[in-house]
Amino acid sequence: MKEYIMKEGIKRFLVRKYRQMSMYVAPEESDDYGERVDVIFIEGTARSLHIIEAEPTFGRCFNPNHGFAQLDRFRANYKWLAIPKNETYEYRESALRGVCNEYGFGLIYVYQSQVREIIQPDKTTGNFLEDYPFAKLEWYHPNTRNKK
Repeated sequence: MKEYIMKEGIKRFLVRKYRQMSMYVAPEESDDYGERVDVIFIEGTARSLHIIEAEPTFGRCFNPNHGFAQLDRFRANYKWLAIPKNETYEYRESALRGVCNEYGFGLIYVYQSQVREIIQPDKTTGNFLEDYPFAKLEWYHPNTRNKK
């Protein structure tokens, strides 16, 4: 499954799940360390920052430059891994669940454009919006990033 298809489903899932008056879904952006975040979602306040790493294959979840390793390097209140459902089956699902439970990551499966939450992420307290300058700019000053 293409990553951009996954991201669209993930964005719709987050908006439906967290029905907040104030929210922001950012496109892929680099944090202060040059790492690329696939989806940034702010739920109501700057202290409810979700990041989602969308991996199109099971192998990329365990690659040292992607998936779990990348989530471990990011700072956020909630961290999610998204993977296509067809990339999981019994032993793979067990491995994914094990790592997510150990590190407090959320897990979501994407089926075409539908998303299913498997594991809710643990919350880390703090304000991590500072790590994502474009998301911060858009959050505090909506629509200024894309103006010409």
